Amino acid sequence: MHPQSSVGTVGWFQSFFHAKHFGSVLALSFSLLLAACGGGGSVVTENDLPEPGADGIAPTLTSVSLLQQQEKNSSPDGVAKLGQSIKVDFTASEALMLPVVTINGVEATLQGKIGDWSASREMVESDVDGYVTFSISFSDTSGEVGVDVSETTDGSRVQYCKEGCVAPVEDPLVGEWMLDGVGAAGVGPTAGSMEWFTTDADVVAARACWFDDSFVFGLDGSFSNEMGTDTWVEAWQGGTDSCGAPVAPHDGTAAGTWVWDEAAGTLTIKGKGAHLGLPKAVNGQELATPSAAPDSITYNILTLTADGMNLTVTVETAPGVWWTFNLAKKPVSPFVGTWKLDGAGAAGVGPTAGSMEWFTTDADVVAARACWFDDSFVFGADGSFSNEMGTETWVEAWQGGADSCGAPVAPHDGTAAATFSHDVEAGTLTINGLGAHLGLPKAVNGQELASPSAAPESITYSILTLTADGMNLTVTVETAPGVWWTFNLAKVPPSVLIGTWMLDGAGAAGVGPTAGSMEWFTTDADVVAARACWFDDSFVFGADGSFSNEMGTETWVEAWQGGADSCGAPVAPHDGTAAATFSHDVEAGTLTINGLGAHLGLPKAVNGQELATPSAAPESITYSILTLTADGMNVTVTVETAPGVWWTFNLAKVVPSSLTGTWKLDGAGAAGVGPTAGSMEWFITDADVVAARACWFDDSFVFGADGSFSNEMGTETWVEAWQGGTDSCGAPVAPHDGTAAGTFSHDDEAGTITINGLGAHLGLPKAVNGQELATPSAAPESITYNILTLTADGMNLTVTVETAPGVWWTFNLAKNSSVVADPVVADPVVENLGTGDNNVLNVGEVINFNSTTVGVYALADFGNNVSTLVADPTDATNTVVSVVKGNETWAGTTIASGLVIYPLTATETVMSVRVWSPEAGITVRLKLEESGDPTHSVETDAVTTKAQEWETLTFDFSNQGEGTAELNTDYVFDTLSIFLNFGSAGSSETYYFDDVTFIGAGAVASGTELVTNGDFQAGSANWLNADAAITSYFAVDVASAGDVWSVNLSQVMTLTPATSYEVSFKAKGSVARDMVAGLGLNADPYSAATETVSLTTEWQTFTYTITTTTADGVDFGDANSRVLFDMGGAVGQVWIDDVSVKLTGGDGAELLTNGDFQAGSANWLNADAAITSYFAVDVTSAGDVWSVNLSQVMTLTPATSYDVSFKAKGSVARDMVAGLGLNASPYSAATETVSLTTEWQTFTYTITTTTADGVDFGDANSRVLFDMGGAVGQVWIDDVSVK
Repeated sequence: MHPQSSVGTVGWFQSFFHAKHFGSVLALSFSLLLAACGGGGSVVTENDLPEPGADGIAPTLTSVSLLQQQEKNSSPDGVAKLGQSIKVDFTASEALMLPVVTINGVEATLQGKIGDWSASREMVESDVDGYVTFSISFSDTSGEVGVDVSETTDGSRVQYCKEGCVAPVEDPLVGEWMLDGVGAAGVGPTAGSMEWFTTDADVVAARACWFDDSFVFGLDGSFSNEMGTDTWVEAWQGGTDSCGAPVAPHDGTAAGTWVWDEAAGTLTIKGKGAHLGLPKAVNGQELATPSAAPDSITYNILTLTADGMNLTVTVETAPGVWWTFNLAKKPVSPFVGTWKLDGAGAAGVGPTAGSMEWFTTDADVVAARACWFDDSFVFGADGSFSNEMGTETWVEAWQGGADSCGAPVAPHDGTAAATFSHDVEAGTLTINGLGAHLGLPKAVNGQELASPSAAPESITYSILTLTADGMNLTVTVETAPGVWWTFNLAKVPPSVLIGTWMLDGAGAAGVGPTAGSMEWFTTDADVVAARACWFDDSFVFGADGSFSNEMGTETWVEAWQGGADSCGAPVAPHDGTAAATFSHDVEAGTLTINGLGAHLGLPKAVNGQELATPSAAPESITYSILTLTADGMNVTVTVETAPGVWWTFNLAKVVPSSLTGTWKLDGAGAAGVGPTAGSMEWFITDADVVAARACWFDDSFVFGADGSFSNEMGTETWVEAWQGGTDSCGAPVAPHDGTAAGTFSHDDEAGTITINGLGAHLGLPKAVNGQELATPSAAPESITYNILTLTADGMNLTVTVETAPGVWWTFNLAKNSSVVADPVVADPVVENLGTGDNNVLNVGEVINFNSTTVGVYALADFGNNVSTLVADPTDATNTVVSVVKGNETWAGTTIASGLVIYPLTATETVMSVRVWSPEAGITVRLKLEESGDPTHSVETDAVTTKAQEWETLTFDFSNQGEGTAELNTDYVFDTLSIFLNFGSAGSSETYYFDDVTFIGAGAVASGTELVTNGDFQAGSANWLNADAAITSYFAVDVASAGDVWSVNLSQVMTLTPATSYEVSFKAKGSVARDMVAGLGLNADPYSAATETVSLTTEWQTFTYTITTTTADGVDFGDANSRVLFDMGGAVGQVWIDDVSVKLTGGDGAELLTNGDFQAGSANWLNADAAITSYFAVDVTSAGDVWSVNLSQVMTLTPATSYDVSFKAKGSVARDMVAGLGLNASPYSAATETVSLTTEWQTFTYTITTTTADGVDFGDANSRVLFDMGGAVGQVWIDDVSVK
């Protein structure tokens, strides 16, 4: 452990006492002791009345709980280890004198007063492992002595283990498992026996391709076999008992699920070919052919350790023949997380490993090089590694710097894709990736770098120490014989502030003359009630350092904000729209909120003033922290707004509801009815009912962390006669079909759960308050259930509802239950979803909705949308999504929530969707969000240009929708929603969408250079197959002729299909010879368009216009395309230089539809539906020129020239404006003033998509525009063209 750590786990606690807060704590503790002991003023043991003597009534303890101090709640399974504290919380029936509490026989430190007390002590070396004991001795203020207490009232207990106890895990099977090395698999005559065959060390070595296979259990009940490119393939599979490519169906492609029957001690793996251990070992047989693979295998569990790290299963393949497998869970690497250099003494060099005698980073160095000490070294759970340096780091002379802070220098700038590997036995840590490093870039194996170009592909560090808690690491590297650089790193612990906070009710905010005082004003119960719109505001601290104010549609708006000291819409900049961050200075005891309008508590209370106008809002506010509880659940902050004027705010962290999650009816006995709450004597769902109504028992009741609720039933559920069914499985019937947007509220004090939303329900739809429904239309807006039990672990729930006097329906539910028929689980890596062999929608990949796997797309509607997979109305062989628009303006549909990652970057921000709309000019919004945090989102719009036909809309998330958050590429976007006719309430119109595609980079402007290092001045950088020794041109010597592509030079770039590019280069040969040059794909099928180039012995410049279409008419182009030179077909040297690839000028393609108005107003915005063969409008009064407008939406590229032509005339001589522009804010445009006469004229302009003040514009929601409102008179327009 490093006591000087600036980021260690105990740093905040230590610094709290090292800083000025210690005096406050001491004073507070002293005051409490005085109060408890009878000193320090007027307290319960001091008054002016005569001493009454003993009152004859002994005090009792009404509640007693025992817990480890860092635990949020007491439980029967508490654990503690050396150095942690145990506390006893207890409440008395009356005021007590100072109690005496011992924990494990040692007197504990006491805090509290009157009847509420807490005692704690730290566990030390002398404590003995086992369950912790305690004793409480107490008496009341009259002197009556209570009976000593040594047991808890809630069953809580704590087990102490000096080295740390193994606590049972909630989902022990969830995770990635592998065969556990030697002795991991075998066969014998009894369960667990391996006497006939066992995998000894030789077998493990020979079959390494089997022992690296993974068996992955998902929290959602999914299962997969992951084998990589090879596994052990036996003769019965058509193999040769050797390593080879996996053979279907045992190749991991099947969508699998798992069911653990804890009572029966079995584990069932479902999915053809899905298995544990060995594919051939199945129930009742050893497979003789792959086609005999069963749809499921049930294994007996022999052992499953409490920590969920080891599992032994067995399966009987024939009478008296048992295969047994020992599996170990793949642990999470202790390196996973974000690390930083650990302050003073964190880096240095000396003659031996760990020595810093020649140089060490003392406090002065740390201060001078702060830009280095804030660098992060990030180890990912997937084995990835990255250096994160921000905009500057320490740049030394060998990097071209001045030994000062500056912009990171490649390749040590964190841009390289890197990985890490930890060799436990060798005690080494290897960082792979050009420029990736720990500590200092120049310190590598065998040298100190003298130039950035000398950076190696990997560096291996020796590990000197890695603490057991995975929080501190010391590594060293020998840069020359007897020269060792050593680095001490500390893992950055998650901030205790992370989470959602709210003002903590009465007394949560106030103002007074000192920090913490509220003597001038405090929010009492009346204020809380009157300003409920303020007290439901949230202050959200993100794990990534982000901060946001979340206020909903209203908050408390005061007069200085233009309000009336009442509830109202939030006022900018205090409306939560600003991007904000937070920083917590533990040593200084401050919390700074950065972002215009971002705040804690009250918007007007800022450093040095109370705001008098919203425009005076500062960029940041720094609050002093008065208290921050150890469990991170309560914080008190204060800010001085004027000398001697302090606003103080008490906030409490919002505890996630124990109901959050997915619930199901808990099998046999899960539902029933009787004369009292909890009774099922009249009817109960026994095993036969569960089997017959499996379509009901697989229904899910989903409680969202955001308070949402939904019924998820799939394609069928149990439909009764009152719903128009036949008491059998069938399609869900509205409103009990899960389409309603529901919410829930849990009243802990009343012991009730209320489900809000027409048709939303728990258990059975017909069982509602006061009745059993006789018709679906009688469904109420909400149902309130009484909670009979909710287990402490939040995994089991029993609710009841009285449907008539003395008639109670009761439902037992289990969270994430898999006791009954399995849910349909969408495998996030199945090819049918469109993401290839992973769950990332890479550039060019498409979600096409053609999978036949039920539920794979997990369509979820909101705002009363109804979405369905249907046949394409124009092509019956294609499947698309049909959406009947709901009656909410925000109605939408979510696809595969949490199952597909959309990998947006700073440069790859474009997606497309094919859309069929009943009308042109409607807005389609596409939204991406992070499933774990809906505040992490980005939205953008496109506008349809066609009616009743398909078109492809392009969505560029770098142009976010108006009023929505900007793109943050740090977010992991894994949920996509589409809003058709966004902003307009639907009336059951039908839309269709299909082919959700990740395009990647946006449009490239004409003339843009696509080649990097085309003159080879950076050597071989950016080129494939180029010798690293080249300097100012490319050269190769082809010694023998072969396939023309066998000697190749390429550079990868993004090309667009069916697009023309200008390709130019200089080249010569040592002899007259040919080569091939062109453009093509950089992966199979390697489509290309090429030219044969005849070289001479003199330099020549060659220029070609090449279109990305093959000779046989196939268009090609994607983000993995290339410029190529194939030279292997002839002998002789070839030299190449000055390579260039540029997008050529436009091809003259017409961008307008219905420019001659022969289809009336189709595709045009603001055109009268009555027009037939030309546009006409009568402007009767002059106003803003844009107040009378004609537009058509199209995709325009920034800084690009277009030919715009049209015919026009007026009823009088008058002007209008014509041009190109954006169809949404900020409505940038490039326009011409057009002078009309009373005769038809043809006008032609070349218009470039750059505004008069030099701002380029253009996206998928651009337009051609005609503004005519500035003068009176009729205007006619016809034959419009944009090319």
